[in-house]
Amino acid sequence: MKTEDNIENKDVFLAQWIAGEISDLELKKLVSEEDFAVFSEIKKQSEFLEAPKFEMNQNFEAIKNQIDTPKKKSKVIPLWMYAAAASVVIMISFFLLKTSPTTIQTGIGEQRLAMLVDSSEVILNAKSKLTYQPSMWKFERKLKLEGEAYFKVKKGSKFTVETENGTVTVLGTQFDVNSLDNYFKVVCYEGKVSVKQAEKETILTQSNAYQNSDNKIEKWNSNLEAPSWVNGESTFEKTPLKIVIEELEKQYDINIDNSVNSNKLFTGTLSNTNLELALQTLTTALQLKYEVSEKNITITK
Repeated sequence: MKTEDNIENKDVFLAQWIAGEISDLELKKLVSEEDFAVFSEIKKQSEFLEAPKFEMNQNFEAIKNQIDTPKKKSKVIPLWMYAAAASVVIMISFFLLKTSPTTIQTGIGEQRLAMLVDSSEVILNAKSKLTYQPSMWKFERKLKLEGEAYFKVKKGSKFTVETENGTVTVLGTQFDVNSLDNYFKVVCYEGKVSVKQAEKETILTQSNAYQNSDNKIEKWNSNLEAPSWVNGESTFEKTPLKIVIEELEKQYDINIDNSVNSNKLFTGTLSNTNLELALQTLTTALQLKYEVSEKNITITK
């Protein structure tokens, strides 16, 4: 276990390591494995870094004036450490820029293919958002999702998709995740998937599907090899009408006014390329009717 003094002086250890005063083995004894991984990334990025020009005398005098101010229990620090510390500040700033998260998102009726660092693939459905940090990917394959995405994950270390509704964890597989307000759906198309919601874990294998809508859980087997929306259709299984309507609005850039029971369940497939056909399919199945006025649609009994 690292001492509190070691934890408080991690910046000093980093400066000593970069200056060659301590070895890799010595640094590993002073800091945690996680810190050593971060330090290694900083050192790696520093190889490509050109330090900005600055007045060394002026900066040294400013530091010296601070040191000359009497303080209780002050420590005597070698002069070489100030130069090392300045380099560390520069490198950390550069490292933070390199670790800025990458965000990929789609608009209404749009799909987008994204290739991750390890060649895993993600296809985002309409009005969805994906966020991750490429520079930390080799340490932790983790990303955040808002909306729906289809993942083709390369085998390797744990791969985690975090959403507001729950977490999906795999090692290498193909699966679809849809996370909306009070709605969470996961379908496994290949391999094995772990779904966690409120500390409860559900394991899905190939063709297994899981859906939680307003705390009502449904499970079934899908006969699809991939989500139908990648081919221009949206498939639903005992899905509340309000979720179906939200999907139509995302695909067609329309506003739907629904005056019937929003929790009415729909099972079927709707076109994402033909609005008239989609509305006819939905309302016929649920014995409803609809009226269209430009981009505004009203659904009634």
